[in-house]
Amino acid sequence: LTLPASMASRQPTEDEIRPLLNLGIDRAHAVAGLRAQQFRVNQAIDWCLTHPPQQQPAMSSGGGSLEIKESDVVQLTSMGFSVAHARNALLLNNNNLQRATMWCLEHPEKREEKAKPSPAPKPAPSSNNDTGTGAMEEDDGDDGWGDGDAEEEKEKTKRPPISREELEEIRKETLRRAKEAEKARKQKLMAQDIAREKRMASLEEKAKQAAVARAALREKREREMETKGPEGIVKSIVEEYGVSRARESVNLLTRLFDKILKYPKEPKYRKIKLDNAKVHKLIVRPAGGVALLRCAGFESDQASSESKNNTILLPATADLDKLKKCRQVIYDTVHKRTATCIPQMMQLLREDEKKREKFTPERALYAAMSLRSLFANVVASGSPDAHVKASLDFLSLDTTSQIFRFRLRPVPRSVEILEKMGYKLVRGYWRVTEPDMAMFEAAVADLSLEIAKMKPDSPVFKAVHKLVKANSDSAAKSFIGVLMACMDKILEDPDNTKYHKLKLKALYRKTGPLDGGRQLLQKLGFRIDDIEEVALLRLTKKGEVDISIIGLRRSELERSWADSLAARARR
Repeated sequence: LTLPASMASRQPTEDEIRPLLNLGIDRAHAVAGLRAQQFRVNQAIDWCLTHPPQQQPAMSSGGGSLEIKESDVVQLTSMGFSVAHARNALLLNNNNLQRATMWCLEHPEKREEKAKPSPAPKPAPSSNNDTGTGAMEEDDGDDGWGDGDAEEEKEKTKRPPISREELEEIRKETLRRAKEAEKARKQKLMAQDIAREKRMASLEEKAKQAAVARAALREKREREMETKGPEGIVKSIVEEYGVSRARESVNLLTRLFDKILKYPKEPKYRKIKLDNAKVHKLIVRPAGGVALLRCAGFESDQASSESKNNTILLPATADLDKLKKCRQVIYDTVHKRTATCIPQMMQLLREDEKKREKFTPERALYAAMSLRSLFANVVASGSPDAHVKASLDFLSLDTTSQIFRFRLRPVPRSVEILEKMGYKLVRGYWRVTEPDMAMFEAAVADLSLEIAKMKPDSPVFKAVHKLVKANSDSAAKSFIGVLMACMDKILEDPDNTKYHKLKLKALYRKTGPLDGGRQLLQKLGFRIDDIEEVALLRLTKKGEVDISIIGLRRSELERSWADSLAARARR
């Protein structure tokens, strides 16, 4: 049979091959049947059943014939086939029981009926008196092999060969079962899809109900907070979300209010979409943000064609004086400056340092930077994004730490600042239990101002400016970049001694010796050894690395480098 040109290169699909494989037909034989019958499954099954593959008996690796399972032989003989015929079928079909059965049905064994020998006449009884000989002559005619009864028993139990009509019934039954199995499989998949859709619909319904419940709870809370007034609402936001988050929300509200006050007749500025990303983050999510809008005169836009409860507007008849007053109240509440002791104490600190014989501005600078880092940790502990709110790690300072021993304790005024900020000494820790976040934020801002005043007097700042002035930008940039990378390595692994030694040849490999390079290394805490041509990191009296001072000098180096570049650009 020749396939059409359009089907000559086509390969059968898995859906076409699967029914034939379910019947035990080999894949190669199934593909051949489909191609022979132009990919029609039913005709291909008939073709495969009536054209079994002609295979030679497979040979074992040792050169002998294929080993036949006795259980397969017994099963075939139980169907009425002879032992020789069963063995031949298994050999021809490579020990495939199902194909061997079909082969036996298609190729019945041709056997000739053996003529049964007529029974020999019994000899006449002997006239002599030898009873032993007579007994032997009166035997039952057995030839001594005992096969006569076994052959007769096999002839009785042997089934007649299956006719073509019975074979057709078997084929139809097999096809029916295959179709039922495929139908059951599809029904099972359909049931699984229906169950999955029901689960998804149930989950979506539960999510909608939860969203409605959350919206109702939020609406109730917003209504309750309206009774506190604008000032009380802002204070609640500060207590729950921190000063920085409250300032972001209030700044957005004031910008929206200013637009309305500047263009009172523009309707687009009177309408606020609550599903806007920035509005949702800073006004809708913080409890009390929508309440502030209602206190200013805003109402829900019920007549809007947009999504429900996603728009709020200020009516055209609203009192703008009320809006202006609300804007001023919330702005003054959240931006009210908290007075701290930092300016006064830092002035006293500078006066104390000047009275000493050896004035070291670096000591005051690093004390201020340590205090700012400590207070910034307290502020971070109170923010809503902090992983551990009010953690003792943020609110405590160990008296045995390097920061306290080398940065704060040598400067008595810094310890007084801790006491004035609410810290108490408890079992070897300076700890603040109930910090005023607004005061700590103001303290961080004040310390930043004081540090900015002391920057030009720091030794690192002066050494960096001298280096930048005396050398080219590329050489200074390369040298300072190498120093920053070395200090980062020391901070990452302070116990690794190989980072405590800098080879000057490697340091000056790209730039060569620079004017001011040795002075900068000394200000950063390195000691120059001209004999070995190395720069050694200075350690504490106990032979430890002062991580706090290395980190402060690293940040001061980066800041001084940025200031130097900015100053050169201005010139």
